[in-house]
Parts: sequence; structure tokens; C-alpha cells
Amino acid sequence: SRRTLEYCRKIKEIFADEGNWTPRFGGIEEPFKCKTLYYTQNWREKSTATLVNCYAPFSNGGGRCMEEAKEDCASQYTFRSNADCQNYLERKSDTISCCKKFSAGVACEQYPSTDSCADWGGEVYSSCNECFAERDPEPETISCCKKFSSGVSCEQYPSTDSCADWGGVVYSSCNECFAGHDPLPPAGYEDEVLVNFDAYDNPFPDTSLSTLEGRASAELYRRAVIGGFPDGEFKGDRPVNRAEAAKFLLLARFGEISNVSNSGRFPDVLDGQWYTKYVVTAANKGIISGHPDGTFKPADGVNTAEFLKMLTLTFDLQTNLPFSYRDVSSSDWFSQYAGIAKKYNLFPDRTSYLSPARALTRSEVSVAIYQFLQGR
Repeated sequence: SRRTLEYCRKIKEIFADEGNWTPRFGGIEEPFKCKTLYYTQNWREKSTATLVNCYAPFSNGGGRCMEEAKEDCASQYTFRSNADCQNYLERKSDTISCCKKFSAGVACEQYPSTDSCADWGGEVYSSCNECFAERDPEPETISCCKKFSSGVSCEQYPSTDSCADWGGVVYSSCNECFAGHDPLPPAGYEDEVLVNFDAYDNPFPDTSLSTLEGRASAELYRRAVIGGFPDGEFKGDRPVNRAEAAKFLLLARFGEISNVSNSGRFPDVLDGQWYTKYVVTAANKGIISGHPDGTFKPADGVNTAEFLKMLTLTFDLQTNLPFSYRDVSSSDWFSQYAGIAKKYNLFPDRTSYLSPARALTRSEVSVAIYQFLQGR
């Protein structure tokens, strides 16, 4: 109806400055509908007038709606007194939603866990975790799994930071997120490897043999070390987890790996899974070890330092080789493996900085293994 938004705009100053909802223009027969549409529209537009006068236009003096049956004002925008309104303004001077705050790269610690906040729909959340548990209405939201699978290491987000994917599933940590609803279930899918392959063909439609990534992925595919996804693509930007890293390195060194049972060695490694034989074999050979709590966490991502250690132990390489990386100190636990990266040029784009905590992708792991095999 043209009586709504059109006339609401005309009497904006009356509503905002006087808090008087009595129609001043003829023909308006639905003042409550007009009122509701007015403050909803202006709240979304972050209207200064609406914020400053939040009590007056939302409560008509008594702090309650005049006729609750006719208008939708039973939300956190309705205050019982001017004092309540002032407290709200002092606590929340903007209209950025709770979920947007806590999902756009802002750590929970930047907002107290007891800090109540609300999204556009008027739902109030008592904490960051509770907010994450709800659906985020903002289209630019970065989901938990996207955060932890797009090259962002777990360390950049506290392990106690709950977060949710688009469907509203809550994860209590980075590891749990990886094991849950990652677009690529890290420990739940084994890429497919074909051994009958022409060395001069490119097996992946999303790579090019003119690039190092393309040559590396094609060669490792030919060697039956790494494969593609069901759609045929290589997907080099996908992260590599501990189970996948163990598989790639073992196949590069030993070829086919025989089936072996976990037999309770790692409580989070189930028998019969595609990765079981790789994890257990790598553990038996001393290439990998479990966490202090006895778990292996096959879905955890692998960073540069961890991968270098695994590569060194897999191929029994000499340690403590010279290096000149500016971000590696001789006191770092991984310094004994840093020279391996320099000697074999495992990461061609890292000449001055090793970036030991950087999470590795399929492309980076493929190039590193390829460079080593070519240079040894």
C-alpha cells in the first residue's frame, strides 16, 4: 500500500523528533503498520535519528506498545524506560549484528563472552558461542569450515572458539570442524589414483603442464601418489591433513602400502577407513606420532614445519643442513629440517621466509614432493 512507506517517509521528522505516532497527513488509516515499517527501514539504514530517539518512537512514553496486536514491536528495540534506552545506546552504538561480528574474522576475545548482541532479526545472543550456534544472515559471513580450510591455520583462531557452517552446525574447535562438515571431508574421502597413464597427458582439467603445479601433479599422478576428485579436478587449493600427508609420502617412498590394523593404537583412527593403513604404517616407521592424549587427529591440517619433519623421516634424510630463512631460529624445534626445504627448493616461492606455521595445500605438497624426487 502506498500509505505505508511513502507516507512514513513524509512524517519521518515527526516520528523521530517528537515520538508522536498520530497521523499528521490525511488518508493514513494504518498508523501502526506505518510505524513498524518506519523504524524497521531506518534501523537497517542505521538512522542516527532512530538511534538517538530509540525510546520515543518505539514506546510512546509508557515503554510498551500501544496495541501489541497491531504492531510488531515486541523485540529488543522496545524499552521500558528512557534509562534502558540509554543503556542500550551506550552498549551498542552500531547496528552490526552479533553473528557478523563473530564470523568476519573477529576473534571472540575482542568481544566479552558476556556481551549480548543481536542480529537484524532481533534475536539476542548472550555470547559469541551462542551467536555462532545460530544461522548467520549476513551473506559475507565466513563459515567455520571455510575459515579452517582456506589456508588459515588453527592457531589464528583459538581452539575453544565455537563456530558454525552455513547450516548452523556448531563445532567446538578447529579440529572438530575439520572432522565435521568440511566441504572436502579430510579424513572421509580418498582421491582416486589411476596407474595406467600416459606420461605426456595432463590428467587434470584445472591444471596446466606449463606451470610447476601442473607438472608436479601430473608426475605424482603418473606415479600413483596423488589423484583427483570425482569430478576429475586436482583442486590444488584444498588443504592437506595429517592422514593425506602420510599417504602421499608413503606412496612416494614405498609404493603400494599393505593393509594393517590400528588395533586400538589411536582411539580416533578406525579400522576399515581408507587412511588407516597409511596412518598406522607411518606410525610404525616412526614418521608420525600421536598427541599427548593418545589421539592422532587424522583430520588436522599439516603446516610447513610438520611436513618437513615427515618428509625427512620418510626418506631418512640428513638433518641440520644450512639454511638462511629469516623466520627460523636455531632454537626452533624444526630448524633441523629447514635446510631440507632450501636444498631441494621444496617451496620455490619462499626464498627468504620459510613460513613454518603456514598450512599446506595439495598444490604445495605436490610441488614439494615433486621437487624432492627430481632433485635427490
